[in-house]
Amino acid sequence: HMRMCWMGLTDPQTGVIHPVHACGHGAESLQGLNMPLPSARLQGQGAMGTAGGEPHPVWIDDVQADAQAAHWRDHAERYGWRSSARLPITRGGHAIGTLAFYHAHVGGYAPEIRSLLEGLARQISFALEKFDIQAEVQAQQKRVLAASVHLQQVLEAIPVPILSYSLSQQRFSFINQAQRRWLGYELDEVATWSQWFPAMYSAEVGQERRQQWEKMIPLMQQGQPVEMPETMLRSKSGALRAGRVRATLVGDEIVLAWTDLTEIRQQGKELQESERRFRSMVENAVTGMYVRRGGTLIYVNDSFCRLLGRSADELLGHELTEFADLSPQEWQKVLEARAQLQAGGRNVPLEVRLRLKDGSLMEASIQMSTVEWDDGQPAVIGLADDITARKRAAAEIDSYVHRLEASMQATLRAVATMVELRDPYTAGHEQRVGLLAADIARELGWPEERCKDMEMIGLVHDIGKIAIPAEILSKPTRLTSIEMQLVREHAQAGYDILKGVPFEAPVAEVIRQHHERMDGSGYPRGLTGEEILPEARVLAVADVLESMAAHRPYRPALGLNVALQELVQGQGTLYDQEVVEAVVRLLRDKAYVLPQ
Repeated sequence: HMRMCWMGLTDPQTGVIHPVHACGHGAESLQGLNMPLPSARLQGQGAMGTAGGEPHPVWIDDVQADAQAAHWRDHAERYGWRSSARLPITRGGHAIGTLAFYHAHVGGYAPEIRSLLEGLARQISFALEKFDIQAEVQAQQKRVLAASVHLQQVLEAIPVPILSYSLSQQRFSFINQAQRRWLGYELDEVATWSQWFPAMYSAEVGQERRQQWEKMIPLMQQGQPVEMPETMLRSKSGALRAGRVRATLVGDEIVLAWTDLTEIRQQGKELQESERRFRSMVENAVTGMYVRRGGTLIYVNDSFCRLLGRSADELLGHELTEFADLSPQEWQKVLEARAQLQAGGRNVPLEVRLRLKDGSLMEASIQMSTVEWDDGQPAVIGLADDITARKRAAAEIDSYVHRLEASMQATLRAVATMVELRDPYTAGHEQRVGLLAADIARELGWPEERCKDMEMIGLVHDIGKIAIPAEILSKPTRLTSIEMQLVREHAQAGYDILKGVPFEAPVAEVIRQHHERMDGSGYPRGLTGEEILPEARVLAVADVLESMAAHRPYRPALGLNVALQELVQGQGTLYDQEVVEAVVRLLRDKAYVLPQ
């Protein structure tokens, strides 16, 4: 609801103020201010003059009622400015410029907004103490633009269908690429409820769904996330899509994240059909499967044939590497995988590029194990999946992630909220771990800035879970070994997502290391002792303590005493001894209460 903002700087030689940057509704009106305005005219005349001449902020809650705004009241009415804020930019205790904001609502500057804007002005003033004013203004413009572009790109690239509905504007304000691909609608086609419900449902069902949503909004305003039951949606093409939505109120926006259940439901129907026809599960598996013995293929299922675009006759009796496009380094990985299989390894992973019959290349992920085939002789069975689209999507996400400002807490909280939407069993875990890690760091005597970094890292330490299939994250029963391995990959996935973002703190590396253990028994790289960053050691203890002490839908809380006992027993072997001792002091000596 911020309509416009601008910044002006005082010429130290002439004492006049020059607007140097403006954005928003009415920014074009500053064209007339390109000529210098005498500072005597500014000082004491309205809020702008006060903020420009004296080092303290001025707030006008109602432009139409405040006498200071009388000379520009008509101008404000034209552009929809209802309240304004003027904050001084200082150097050496003297005002050298003005930071001005115009809000669309009367009384638009709540205490927390005022604190935020005053903090922004102080940060600008601090920067101007050390750097050239013009150069820093340009750098700040680039950082703000990069952060804004980055947030938009992250939301666009996330593979979860997401919409955002503005309560004040009573319309959808954002719809990401995954949502557009899923249902086929652009934002302007379903921007309001009156457009959305008729597009998605029949008249009778749409009316019922709308009434349900209207009842849910007060619950969300009370801070309760809402998950609606599974429903069928009509896409733009007319095809029905099965989905379930979880909605959370963030400020003025209702964030809706959909889980696409269409393929799951379709696969269930296909499995039932297969069972009715008594067809072999292997023959009808979606995943491509082959069996290799003595270097050649002795069995391929239909899915594997379709995967490579070749018939069984074209594949049987051949070596799989005949259809691969391998560099010397990739060939070495193939040899290493075969050595693991010969040593009795199971579920040995391998990624290769396979050449299809039409000459195109496909990125394939293969899981291999040594088994006893139906003739009683040992063989190697491989399960192959086409991960070309996943690779392409990962490459696109990597290209979008350029910069993420450490001070942009709103961006990080949005990412954390999306992770929680994917993993509802641990909702709030990331935030609590961040607060706990920051308090442990303070107990260790770390500088406050470093403690704040720990809170930020904790907030996104499980961001890699966004790469884990939702059905695994929400599975109510014990995970299989393969599923557990997929979950364990979230530490590396989190590193891969954030490694290109130039944080001042080693955020990406700490996230990758937060499941490492002092004795080398952790993952993903088995680091030991001093190889593990201090931040990662603190985060590991905070993660274990919060996870064990907190309640989970699939088990009751183990309790603080059990969690503390685990840490004490593992200090020096699994966990950093100094960090564990700090936790013991907090809990036993200082009556510390875990974040809620």
